[in-house]
Amino acid sequence: MVIVVRPGPYTAGPYALSIGVTPKTGSVGDAFRFLGILTLSGSPMMGITVQLVLEGVGNVGEDVTGSMGNYDITWTADRSGTLLFHAEAPGVGVVSDTISITVEEGVKKPTSLSLTASPASGAPPFYTTLMATLMSNVTPVGYREVEIYMRYAGIPWTKLTWGDTDSSGVKSFSIHIGVAPVEFYAYFAGDGEYEECASPIITITAEGEVFTSVMDFVVPDSLPAGSTVSVRVLAKNTGGGAGRLKVYVDGNPDEEDEDITVGTGTTPSDILPGNSVWFDITFSAYFNMPDWDYILTARNYDSTSQISKTISLGVAPPPEVSGDIIVVYYWIEGMAGWGNLEAYPTPAKVPVAVCPTLLSLSEAINSSFQ
Repeated sequence: MVIVVRPGPYTAGPYALSIGVTPKTGSVGDAFRFLGILTLSGSPMMGITVQLVLEGVGNVGEDVTGSMGNYDITWTADRSGTLLFHAEAPGVGVVSDTISITVEEGVKKPTSLSLTASPASGAPPFYTTLMATLMSNVTPVGYREVEIYMRYAGIPWTKLTWGDTDSSGVKSFSIHIGVAPVEFYAYFAGDGEYEECASPIITITAEGEVFTSVMDFVVPDSLPAGSTVSVRVLAKNTGGGAGRLKVYVDGNPDEEDEDITVGTGTTPSDILPGNSVWFDITFSAYFNMPDWDYILTARNYDSTSQISKTISLGVAPPPEVSGDIIVVYYWIEGMAGWGNLEAYPTPAKVPVAVCPTLLSLSEAINSSFQ
């Protein structure tokens, strides 16, 4: 007699896996507890991994059976509808029956999203750290994906980065700022439990620069040639940032076509935008041009703000001498200043001649000793 064995449905032998759930209805965001027991020929099986499978999705949780063969898996609803679940123990090849739960949309929790940058401004290039914080009322919302977008110079909004918030509801990102201004905002798409939200737009700006404007310039009406000159300047910071103001004083000591800088001055401390300050600039007068109107100009660095004033220079008298030594000084038209010819022994109170030419200079020297 021939016996033919035909293959039938696969069974896991004497293994059995039960499943139950509580509650059977709920809303998105609610927790559902799945419980069951794994047995072999009626005896509980300990230490076996059991998976909870949402049909159409896959494994959504697992547990290891205890001493009574029991497992306990909690799943938080992240979608609505009638959902089908079963449990399975892959290690022993057993699958439970299928059960269903009903999940309604329910009321989502309100959310808010803030975005900050530190620093919020600087002189490009520089680094700044963006920090997005996701909250529900006063409670941080952790482990949810947040996106950060940016745009600048007419470029449309572009997704810069994304990632999950930490346990404090924070997602941070450091970025190199090469141009400014740059705009950013953070976005949370929402889920079954939390509402969608976006942060306000923030702007990273370039740090304002100081700019010196010359508002007033005070010079003496006249001075003897060769004097030390002291002028006063009223400077104003018309830029966007605080800083020290610097003023240059130009002159033309040699009657050339171009001025040269004869003095500079800087405020002793930073001046805030919109503020003005008077300060003095003192320098030596190399321009020993007698009986000549001399023009001084106070200006900023690039001469975009300047004021010119005229100062009259007189002839400087020669030094007085007394005793047994006389020093002869001379000045010739066109020279930069008085010259010291030589010192001669002479009786006291010998007059010193001021000569307009070298010829009259020699005659004056001879007459001084007659």
